[in-house]
Order: sequence, then C-alpha cells, then structure tokens
Amino acid sequence: LAGQGLFWPGAPDSDRLVDSWSGRPGIDLATWREQSERFARFFGDALLAAIQRPDWDLLLGYFPVIDEAEHELQLTDPRQPGFTPERRDAFAAARTQVWQEVDRELARLLPALDLKTTAVVVVSDHGMAAVHTHLNFNELLREKGLLAAGPDGTILEAGTAAYAVGDGGLVHVYVKPGRADLLPTLRELFTGWKVGTRRPSSASSPAGRRRKSTSTTPTAAT
Repeated sequence: LAGQGLFWPGAPDSDRLVDSWSGRPGIDLATWREQSERFARFFGDALLAAIQRPDWDLLLGYFPVIDEAEHELQLTDPRQPGFTPERRDAFAAARTQVWQEVDRELARLLPALDLKTTAVVVVSDHGMAAVHTHLNFNELLREKGLLAAGPDGTILEAGTAAYAVGDGGLVHVYVKPGRADLLPTLRELFTGWKVGTRRPSSASSPAGRRRKSTSTTPTAAT
C-alpha cells in the first residue's frame, strides 16, 4: 500500500466530537465528516490496489465508516444523552452523507472488476439500536442477595450464587456449580424486572451441557 502512496489516515476522531457537544474543546461535525470521507477513500483505494493483483479468488473488503457513523451519530431517542431535535437532524444528515461516501467508493470499485466473472456481494456486519439506559444486572443480583461484592465493587466468590457478564444487548448469567435450582428464580427475576413501566429484558436458557448458565436479552432498553 505504501508503495502506491497509500498511508493510514486514522479513523474519525469520535472522542473529540463527543467533547465538542459536551461543551469541551473538540472538533465540530463538519470536521468529523471530512475525516470520515478521507477514511472511506483510503479503504476504497486499498480495495482497488488489491483488485489489481492477479492472485486472488475471493476478496473481502470492509468500509468501517458506516459503523463509525452509526455508533457516534445515531441520536434518535429523546432519552439519549445530549438529544435535541436540531442535533438529531444534523446527525441524521451526516449519517446519510457517510452512506453516500461508501456508495461513491463502490461506484469506483465496480468498473475495475469484470462483472461477467466476478460476483460482488454487499452486506452489513450488524444492525444498530439507540442506547439510552445502562442496566446493571449485577446490582439487581446483589439487591436480591444472590451476589456479594467488596467495597470497590469487586465480586466476591464467597456469598455469590450468580453473576452477570454483559456485552452490548446480551447478558450471560453464570450460576454457581450445584445451584441449578436457581434457574427458575433467575428467569422470574429478570423477566419480571421493570425499569419505570417497561420490562427491559427477556430470558432464554441454553440447551444441553450448558444448562448451568442462562442468557438474558434486553429488548426495550440497553
């Protein structure tokens, strides 16, 4: 890539964008968009450079700017921090511009391929949902006497019958060996949990050998 004059430009500086709308020194949305456009062009150029090689049968390419934009600019729910109608509309317009950047890169890519012999498949890696509330499942377990924690919040083995490990919209709840009897209690606890008037989670249990763990999937809030 360097031999063709392509050098890593760096991802859009999302931290400084957050700083600016939080009232701290940072960058404005227009600057973030310029960085995003430069980032998309780099990946388009890299794919074009790869296509020129004769030694491939399957080529996988990725444009991360759509993911970046959705994470930083999906301000659609009034409960999200920093929400205003004006900022919502500005972010929506910026997301559309990012999608158009990728469209332009695809328009550069397709003429470089022999479409009679090459299939081009465009897919997304995942979807997005607006995040407005953090749910602490371990705090719920602690309140119910199922989890013990030290003064610094560290989970203690003694006194803990179950604990949760979350990642995005999914939480795995691990049950102490020999306490499979807790599964019905945990299912009822999580499915019955209310945040305000809403039930934020549903529960499912893996089958087979992994029945000593249970998974909860937030559906209304994450």
